[in-house]
This record gives sequence, C-alpha cells and structure tokens, in this order.
Amino acid sequence: GKRVIAVLPFKNLSDDTQQDYFSDGITADLITDLSKISGLSVIARNSVFIYKNTDIDIREVKQQLGVDFVVEGSVRKVGDRVRISARLIDADSSINIWADRFDGTLENLFDFQDSVTTKIINSLEVTLTEKDLTRLAQKYSNSIEAYDEFLRGWQNLWLSSREGMHTARQHFLKAIELDDQFARAYANLALTYIYDHLLGWSDDDDAALADETRKTMGWAL
Repeated sequence: GKRVIAVLPFKNLSDDTQQDYFSDGITADLITDLSKISGLSVIARNSVFIYKNTDIDIREVKQQLGVDFVVEGSVRKVGDRVRISARLIDADSSINIWADRFDGTLENLFDFQDSVTTKIINSLEVTLTEKDLTRLAQKYSNSIEAYDEFLRGWQNLWLSSREGMHTARQHFLKAIELDDQFARAYANLALTYIYDHLLGWSDDDDAALADETRKTMGWAL
C-alpha cells in the first residue's frame, strides 16, 4: 500500500559544471529525507542517477522503475545565493501536483530543504508517525560551510576511485573540523578507509587509520 516515489537528479543550472556536487548532494539528501517516512517507498540513488542529464519522459520512468510519483528539480548556486526549484508529478498523468521555487542565501538552504520535503509530504497527504517525526527532526549539521564540505566529499566518494577517495577524505576531515558534531561526516570518513582497505588502495592501513583516528577523536572530545 505504500506509494512509490523517485527523485530524479536535480539539474545544475549554474554556469559552472563544478557545481554538480551541490545539485547532486541536494538530490541525494532529499532521497534520504523522504526515505525516513514509513508511508513512502523511495527509489535508491543509484537507480535514479542513471537519468542524470537526460530529458526522459515521466511515463518511461514509471514503466522502468514502477513509481507512482516523480520529483524533478533544479539548483542554481552563484556565490552565496541559491535558488531551488522543485515539482511533484503524478507518474500516471504527468500532471504537476505541486511546484515551487525558493530563493535566498546559503544560510536559508536547510530551511529550503525542509520546505521541499514538507510540501511533498503534504501534497501526498502522508500521515506521519511519531518515529517519522523524530527522524525528520534530526539535523545533520548547523554549519552551512561544514555541509558544503560534506557534499564535496560525497561527490568524490561516489567516484569510487583511489583519487576520489583521497579527495573525499580531505573534505570530510574539513567538515569535521568545521563541525565536530557532524556524525555523517565521521561515518563517511570511515567509509573512505573501508574502501581503501577492501580495494587495496592503502600502503599501510593501520598507520593511516590510527593517525586520522587521533585527529577525529581530538575534535570529538
């Protein structure tokens, strides 16, 4: 009885393609937030990112992924200004159920993300449980700067390359330096070491892990 929803990769409308990390991160976080709701089934990131930079028909998405609703959107980030546009579409009729645009500074970003999630929930008339409300209330970080570093790290982590893993680690460490309570940054930092070990990318796993554990534990204490 759960409604199935797919969040397609938000388009980067900035002139700089280097800003892809930001629009991709916004997409992935929306997927994460909607996945916290027990009344929804949300298609995983890897399955929807095959549609990145495509103009696929919504009915094809429905046929291929078996979804009831689709979320599309775009992000424009210029300096400290950001604009997020999003719309919720009925996959059967391709009719917009809800659409809105949010303009402001990066300081407004977390509010914008909360608004998009809330609008989707309200439009679908999803009844939230106490557990849903508790999960949605959990904030990842209060620091925009730390969150930006985290998104940069996330983008490099997804590359699944040795260089990408090393770059991701530096961004996660910077995020932790900016916000030493940023649990997601610690968790993804740990993933970089796990991948290094599993894929044989580290010359000395124990020494590298011990060195960075001292750093991160020093920030956490």
